[in-house]
Amino acid sequence: MIPVLVADDHGFIRAGVEAVLRGSRFQVVAGTASGEETLAAISTHDPSIVLLDINMPGMNGVQALEALRSKGDKRAVVLLTAGINDRQLLAVMRAGVEGIVYKDGAEGGLVEVLEKVHAGGKAIDSALLQRALDLSLSVETGGPLERLNQRERRIAREPLRVSVPVRADDRKGLHGGVQAARHGPGRGLGGEQPVRIELQGPCHPAVSSSS
Repeated sequence: MIPVLVADDHGFIRAGVEAVLRGSRFQVVAGTASGEETLAAISTHDPSIVLLDINMPGMNGVQALEALRSKGDKRAVVLLTAGINDRQLLAVMRAGVEGIVYKDGAEGGLVEVLEKVHAGGKAIDSALLQRALDLSLSVETGGPLERLNQRERRIAREPLRVSVPVRADDRKGLHGGVQAARHGPGRGLGGEQPVRIELQGPCHPAVSSSS
């Protein structure tokens, strides 16, 4: 069994996740209700995957993820949330979140998401990836994030690296002049091949196929 920790301040959500995972190869080994409890439980139970709610009392999910990464902890983290605002999205993408799942309808695809991140992949909707890219560009051009505080601006200006599935027969640009560079046959379902995008500045993003 693959151990999973579920962090959510609502007990019925934790119970619901446990029910959804029952019968799969994923097992809930601990449930927590705050970021502080989550970090302590990770040390105790050493889960392979952390399912993390964004909005929790005390240390929230974004802060808990950043704290994990600051310690060099690279275990898979999947956000389970009712919604995510622009600042939260940029922060978790910078911190290297593996998956984002909306609570509404999560029961239909949660196991698939966990399987994907456990195998080393990403499970983030393409619309969220595009939104993160747009937001990262807008920081440098005085866009909607101009009211960020100093710490948030520092985070937002760090290079954003995401893997985006691009179909081999799809020649549309990812964002304005950003084009997907495809080398060799596509991989994955429907001939999809991951593409790694690194934003180097407001007007000069570089795109290369990931290995």
